[in-house]
Amino acid sequence: MNNIIPNTFIVGGSKCGTSALAKSLNIHPDIFFPYGETHFFSRHFFHQDISILSRDEYYMPELNNVKIIGDKSVTHVNDKLYLEAIKKYAGEDSKIIFMMRDPIDKLLSWYTFMRSLVVSKYNEDYSRFAPGYYEGVLNEMTHETTFSEWLDFQMERYEFLMEHQPNRMSSMNKIQLSRYDKLIGNIESVFGDNCLYIVSEEFKYNRNKVLSEVYEYLDVDFIELPYKVVNSSDKRYLNEVDEDKLKPFYKIFKPGVEKAYEVLGRKVEHWRDYGI
Repeated sequence: MNNIIPNTFIVGGSKCGTSALAKSLNIHPDIFFPYGETHFFSRHFFHQDISILSRDEYYMPELNNVKIIGDKSVTHVNDKLYLEAIKKYAGEDSKIIFMMRDPIDKLLSWYTFMRSLVVSKYNEDYSRFAPGYYEGVLNEMTHETTFSEWLDFQMERYEFLMEHQPNRMSSMNKIQLSRYDKLIGNIESVFGDNCLYIVSEEFKYNRNKVLSEVYEYLDVDFIELPYKVVNSSDKRYLNEVDEDKLKPFYKIFKPGVEKAYEVLGRKVEHWRDYGI
């Protein structure tokens, strides 16, 4: 069987609606995205042959006739090395899609997500992820960790990583994952302006309009989404958030917001005021 290499990559960002986007695109008859994320070029590429992408758990042989064969792996944007591997093996004409959400809201989404996983772990509910994933979350917080303590931990790790690896964004730090200046910089250094940037809030409130832009970028016919694809999110943990603790992040995320506005060519009305 010939290797099946994706030609379209949703490379990020995490907690920005990439799963909902992939599910929405999957409704189109000319588009296929596998369930979940392969993380191939960021995790498996260095110790497995590229033929792994032909395995049934990722892609099926009959997909050779599908125009758009996709991959959604939000870790692929964390280092330009991963993007360079995509460019080499999938081609410089690969379609690249990157989603952006208000960075502070994205940070809060990480907190609520991790808090919900901690609760699931203590309830011995492993229905959402493999048990090992829950253990990784418990290395960062427990059911007794407060929001302030979680932020302090993330900030301490952020400062260390920015000192020692400033150009590689780590999935182990939720602040780095909202530095759009660094992430977009990785994309631009490898693919130039060959990337479609999507605002998560606009995808949420005007899904068909954003999908029409994606279809145009992918050069496939427009089809109206027959139903709304929704990802569940537990908002109750936002009651624990102290807004005063978020003030330093306006300065941290400002360069990323400036970069986002630059590639979009406009400001985003749904985002917070970062003084730009």
